[in-house]
Amino acid sequence: APIQAPESLRFVTCSHCNTRLKIERSGGATYTELLEDMRETQVEMAADLDTIQLQNELDRVDREWADEQRGFETVDKRGRRRLPSDESGTVGSLLGLVMAFFMVGMLATALSNDAPSIFPIFIIGMLVVLGINVLKGFHDSEKYADARKAHERRRGRILSELREKGALKGDE
Repeated sequence: APIQAPESLRFVTCSHCNTRLKIERSGGATYTELLEDMRETQVEMAADLDTIQLQNELDRVDREWADEQRGFETVDKRGRRRLPSDESGTVGSLLGLVMAFFMVGMLATALSNDAPSIFPIFIIGMLVVLGINVLKGFHDSEKYADARKAHERRRGRILSELREKGALKGDE
């Protein structure tokens, strides 16, 4: 049935069937569009927008992690960048332990041979520095592992949401 509506009106409800309509005017033509169809489109667009926002959040989390990792990097004598690891902490600790035993042996020898008093002080100072470096290595490795786990949790939560929406391609 024809509907009479003023030019300024954009939405109407049919008094006969209670259908909500949107009035469209294009050139000389005027027609109506069912709002239910528009509602489906809006729901689809909202779902697409949620997916895009999650993908953007995933990209942001990965960029932030890359920046955060740079703060954990150390540079060796050859200019190579390295991240702390459990293995490097263990190897460093074992080397430190071997050096400590060697230094304690040197200290015992120095004390038993009446070496100048500066020599034992020097060895004790080296042992303290060695101990501090070993503890720092453990601390850095643990701190990096905690940060990595936190990143993996954030990333996993986002990936899970994307899987729920069926928005993941491949085996991400």
